[in-house]
Amino acid sequence: MKVTILGRNSWVGGYFAKFYNTKVSDIDVLDENKLLFYLMNERPDVVINCVGKTGRPNIDWCNNNKYETYKSNVLAPLVIQEVCNLLNIKLVHLSTGCLWKTGENKNENDIPEPCSFYSGTKVEGEYFINKDNLIIRLRMPFDGKSNDRCIIAKIKKYNYVLDGVNSMVYVPDLIRAVNHLIVNNHKGIFNVVNKGGVSPVFIKRLFNEPFEIVNNDELLTLGIIKENRSTCTLDISRLESTGFDMPDIFDRLNNMNKQEVCNE
Repeated sequence: MKVTILGRNSWVGGYFAKFYNTKVSDIDVLDENKLLFYLMNERPDVVINCVGKTGRPNIDWCNNNKYETYKSNVLAPLVIQEVCNLLNIKLVHLSTGCLWKTGENKNENDIPEPCSFYSGTKVEGEYFINKDNLIIRLRMPFDGKSNDRCIIAKIKKYNYVLDGVNSMVYVPDLIRAVNHLIVNNHKGIFNVVNKGGVSPVFIKRLFNEPFEIVNNDELLTLGIIKENRSTCTLDISRLESTGFDMPDIFDRLNNMNKQEVCNE
């Protein structure tokens, strides 16, 4: 099986590339002709779309840069889908589970209620994906290493944190789960996160970090955030029904090497 990864500078894309012994393409996916000829030359069986804007240092960037965010999160999936359809290539599209302001055990059939410009674009991007392909909803990825994309590294820097429970995913588990779905030719939307949920408060205490607990509205009032944050957990029953056993999030967090994880 030959896999092509789209998404220049994609952190998660780099993990996929290592897993499949390939590289992340830097092709401009919005140039339909270039993408068409590139994939005609590569002739992959599967394309994994890791293109997308999540914003740095956070999703407030997306609200301040709507055009760039819309291009990456909405227009890019549309173009990639059209080219993959034309060439009969299976598409795996990475989306997000940050589609509700609050909620517990949200499943793939629950109607999204996006609470930010970012999450709204991810919902719209999903709309273009043929359900014969794969849509992967992930949340709060971490890899147990020091980098500015790891959600734990971000939380460690915050003085104020929310106390709501969230789904998270350990990136190597994400990669294995997606490969399982591809190899077994599964289709449609899948929530892909670790079992259970974790509060940012737990993570701060795990690393003995000082913090103050606030709620979403207080963060908005203080001007620390410009848009609502998502605090929700995802149901992974559909993933587990395929025979894939996702490890527990507390096991992943407690077994991390705290000397290595997200050190400043």
